Order: sequence, then structure tokens, then C-alpha cells
Amino acid sequence: MSGNGTQGFNSYSAGQTNPSTPDSPSGPLSALYTNSTGYNFLNYPLDLLSQNRGGHYIQFFINANQSSQYTKNTNYVATGSMATPGTAAALQLKEGVNVSTNVNVSGKNQYSNGTLTRPTKRILSAISLYMPDTMQTQYNANWEGESLTKAMGPIGAFAQGAKSAGKSLSSSGGALEVTGNLSQGLLGAGTESTDFMLYSGGLALNPQLEVLYKGLGFREFQFEFLFSPKSSAEAQAIKDIIKTFKFHMAPEIGSSAGDSARYFIMPSEFDIQFMFQGVENSNVNKISTCVLTNINVDYAPNGWATYNDGFPVQTRLTLQFKEVEYITKQRVDQGF
Repeated sequence: MSGNGTQGFNSYSAGQTNPSTPDSPSGPLSALYTNSTGYNFLNYPLDLLSQNRGGHYIQFFINANQSSQYTKNTNYVATGSMATPGTAAALQLKEGVNVSTNVNVSGKNQYSNGTLTRPTKRILSAISLYMPDTMQTQYNANWEGESLTKAMGPIGAFAQGAKSAGKSLSSSGGALEVTGNLSQGLLGAGTESTDFMLYSGGLALNPQLEVLYKGLGFREFQFEFLFSPKSSAEAQAIKDIIKTFKFHMAPEIGSSAGDSARYFIMPSEFDIQFMFQGVENSNVNKISTCVLTNINVDYAPNGWATYNDGFPVQTRLTLQFKEVEYITKQRVDQGF
């Protein structure tokens, strides 16, 4: 590598060009190695499921829009462990897995909160990555302060205020007459005039604030991964993983002539699972179906440098997801 990193390294750190998975995978994680599930898993690192990683990883399943022009060949049977993103193999629908109904393949009660359903189907491409170093979940409830005085309107607010003012001034001579005169002026006055008139009488309008529940915010999740390929095969896997996320975040334009070109075909959605020893980890919260809202790819997190084949020495990938349903008491009780 030259001083500015533009010529790249001569070889990968492990000196490998085409590493393979273990010869005889066994145990609860063997399904990902043998691909018996029918999914085409893109893994990083390639030894993701090795014992020295503790069995923790994060899995991304993809639900493609049924209107997508990339999901038409339903008779195609994908094989292999790394179908090229954007091809029929990568976008083939998995037969019998329809996540547009109330319950999807993960047992998640999708769109049960009265929102519109989206016609999607689980595809064969899936991504498995190492567990990131940080994993936070934020629950947001929307409570807002509202003025009862404002909600009642100027006449109602004054009627209530005048009654109170009359009682407070009853100890002084002519209090009710003063209040009555004040009411005549306030009813025809604007907000600022009302404030001044009340001030002249030693009063201020109480906004009577109440905290009202306005609903839930959608949970958001951010994951950051630092890729440092140890071989050309691992570098290619990183490229495929990034392309897959970018591909399914993007919408489509209708391909047929006419009005269809005026509309977007919506992007894919994602089901995310935190895995431990081959099964979903029940000791951390589940994530409901999400949309991918932001991707940040940094090919030079520590300065520009590539290997002699042009692959970056390091790549940082940051993904931001937003759930598409509210997390209610029922969903929390189910582990979300």
C-alpha cells in the first residue's frame, strides 16, 4: 500500500482467496451452512457461526412487494448460498410464505392496529451479520400539553373566568358590576386586548393545561457494522450484502406504458431477528416488521485503502430501520 492508500494491499490478511464453510457442519446452526431452509444466506463474517463467536448474530429477512417486476418468475427454484442481488434467484418468492396476512412467518401479528396492509411475500435472500456492539431500543409515547381554556373558545373561557373573577372580587364594592363591564369588553376584544384588560383588573387568564395522550411513536433501530474482509470471497460477500440492502430500500417505477409509470412500487420490508444458537433470542425484545429508512456506507472509515483487487480494506455500514406498527400492551406481552 502506498502512503495515501490508493494502490492498496498486495494480499488479504488471511492469505485466502476462496475459503469455504466447515466440511461437516453440525448442531443447531447447521441449517445456515447447509441451506436446508431454502434461503440464500449472505453471511458476514464467513465464519459467523463458528464457536468462538458465542452463537450470537442478527438476521434480516426480506419481504418484497408482490407488484415488483423482480418477483414474477414464481417457478424458479434458487440454489446456492449467494444468489446475486437483483436476479430471479435472489428475488424468488418462497412458496407458501405470505406476510400480507395478519400473521406472518415469524408469528408476528402484522398490521393489527387498523393500518393498511401491504401485499408482500418473503423472498429467498436473507442476511446474517455479527451482533453489533451497541443495541438500544427506545419506546416513545406522545403526551402533549393542551389548553382547556383555548379549547373552550373565547366566550366559554371568559364565562368560566368571569365566574371565578366575580367570586374573587366579591369582597370589594361593585365587583360584579366591574366583572360585567369587563365581560362586555372581552367578548369583542382580541387575544392581546383580552390580556391587557385582564391585567388592568389584576387578573391573568389561566390556560388550564392538561397533558393529553396523543398516541405512540414508531420505534426506530440503528445498527452499525464494520466490515474488514479477510479474503476476496469475504469482500465479495460484503459487496453483495450492501447491494442487497440498497436494492430493497429502493422503490420501482412501473415498467408498462401508460399511467403505471406515474407511481412508485413500494420498497421491500424487513423482519429482523436477534439469534442465539440457531434460534431467536427470547431474552431481548423482538422487532416487528420494519422499513429501511437510511443507509450510510463509508468505504474509508480510517482513510482510503484497498486491496490489489480494488476492494476496500474496511467498510462501515450504518442501517436505520423504522417499525410499521405500534407496540401496544398486547405486543409487549408477546416479547416486543
